[in-house]
Amino acid sequence: MSAIIAVSNQKGGVAKTTTCLSLGAALAEMGHSVLLIDLDPQANLTVSLGREPKQQRRTVTDVLMGNHSLVGVSQESDVFALDIIAANHELMLIDKVLYKRPGYQFRLKEALARIYPGLYEYIIIDCPPAIAPLTLNALAAADLIIIPAQAELYSAQSLRQTIKLALQMREQCNPSLDYRVLVTMYDMRNKISRMRSASMRQAPCDQPAAAIWAAASTSTDTRRDTPGSCMVTPESWLAISIVTLLWVMKMNCTL
Repeated sequence: MSAIIAVSNQKGGVAKTTTCLSLGAALAEMGHSVLLIDLDPQANLTVSLGREPKQQRRTVTDVLMGNHSLVGVSQESDVFALDIIAANHELMLIDKVLYKRPGYQFRLKEALARIYPGLYEYIIIDCPPAIAPLTLNALAAADLIIIPAQAELYSAQSLRQTIKLALQMREQCNPSLDYRVLVTMYDMRNKISRMRSASMRQAPCDQPAAAIWAAASTSTDTRRDTPGSCMVTPESWLAISIVTLLWVMKMNCTL
C-alpha cells in the first residue's frame, strides 16, 4: 500500500516544492518507487523536473475532472523510479468547477485508490499555498502532511492555520491523517531565527507532541542549474527524510 504524503502550507515561499522534490529524489535514491503530483497552478514542481507546463497535453486537471487516470497522465522523470503528474495554469479554473460538485474533496483520493497496488511506494503531493478545493483534495487523500515553515513571524502564523486545517480534516473526513513540521531555510547562526524556532516549538496547536521537528539550513536548498536537473545535496534531503522516517517508524513500517 502506498504512503501518501502532502506537502502543504498556506504561505508561499517556504520551500514546499523544494521539499517535494528533495524528498522524492531521496526516496528514489534509496530504491523506492515514487510518484510526485503537482497540485499547484504555478507548476513549479513540473518545471523543476524539466517539463514545460504549456506543452503538457494531459495533466492532473484531467484526473480531477475524471477524464484520465493518474497512471494514464504520469510521466517518467530523468531520475530512475521517480514519476511526475504534471500541472499547468488550467488548475486555476478547477477550484471553481470542483466546488460545485458533490464530494469534490475526494476526487484525488478516489483516483489514487484506482492505482494498481504496489506500483508506487510513495506518493508525494505539492499543494498550492491556499485553503481551496485543491488543497482539501490533497489532505483528504494523505496519510501524512509535511508542513514546511520558516523560523519567522508570518510563517509561524500560517503554520498555526495549516495545523488547524489538518486537525479539522482529521476530524471531518480523514481520521488517520497525521502531520509533521519541517523548519526550512533555517540559519542557526541567526539569533532571530533561533528565537523564532524555539517559539514555534513550544505550542503550535493543542497537540504539540504530534509534531516532529527537523531543520534544513539555508545552504541546503535544491539547486537547479538547468531545466530537468535534480541536484539534491545529502544535507537537504536528510532533514526531510528524518521527518518521514520517524513517521514510518511510528506506523510500524520500514523504509
